[in-house]
Parts: sequence; structure tokens; C-alpha cells
Amino acid sequence: MEQDELIVGWIALVPMEAKSIAVLMGETNDATSMFVNMHQNVMVPENILPFTPEEAKNVFLTIGVRQGLPRSKAYGMKLVSGGYEVLKNFARNGIIVEKLYATSRTPDGVRLCRDLGFQEKENNATSAVKRFWLDLEAATSPLLREYQEIVRKQRTKQNGHKITN
Repeated sequence: MEQDELIVGWIALVPMEAKSIAVLMGETNDATSMFVNMHQNVMVPENILPFTPEEAKNVFLTIGVRQGLPRSKAYGMKLVSGGYEVLKNFARNGIIVEKLYATSRTPDGVRLCRDLGFQEKENNATSAVKRFWLDLEAATSPLLREYQEIVRKQRTKQNGHKITN
């Protein structure tokens, strides 16, 4: 996202292999202890899957917003709503994301994950990084109902059944 030729925010939806997500979620005894290094070592092309119906089930979500700007929270919300539109468009095209994963070290990022209904993984007391996941199909948040309805219709269509409204 750009404002007056200044990058004010970005979002990335990255489909990844389960083993790579496990590393990012702190589920392995990876030798890499630093969060930034872990991202650099895991977010590499060979661990990223294509956005295809069979490959994009588990997606790592990252959002960054430049802090210190008068509208940084508004930029963050615009990125979230834009990311949601992307997920809905993927679902309409048969690319159904089942789970989202995220991490945060900032109070705003942690609050955003919690507000969006992400579940928090029990955290290692020595880590400043909080880890979250969201099962898009099982989530009860009213915010996700539209996505869930698109997925239901898409699955019905894929199974060859007629959809009635």
C-alpha cells in the first residue's frame, strides 16, 4: 500500500508446506533461535507452494504497517479487508484456504490476531513472538461467514451438486 509515494503497508499470503509452517509456529526444535533468521531461512522459494486448489490449504499471513504515521491503524484495517477480499476471490476460483497462520512481536499485531478470532498457540516463555492460527471453516466469527458461504458453494459445485439459494 502506497500513500504519496511512501510505502505505508504490505500484506503477504504465502501458501507453505506443513513442515515449514511448523517451524514458523515453533513446533520444531529448529537450530535457528532468532525469529528474523528463522523467517529468512524458512520463507524461501523451495518452501513456498503455488496458489492452486490442492496446494494452498495452509497459508502463512504477514502484514506490515509503517508506524508513526497519523493513519497507520487505518492502513492496517485496509490491508486486512483487502486480504479478506483476496481470500474470497481465491475461494470463488476453487482455491480454498483452510488455515491461516501468523506470528507477531508487536502489541498491535497481537491484538489484531485476537480480534480477528485467531487462536493463540501456547507460547514459550522465553520467546517474544506470539504465534496464532485460524481454522477458516470452523471459526465462528461473523466476519468469516461470507467466506464460509463461498467455500460451501464451491465445494458443493466441485462435488457436482446443484446449488440452491
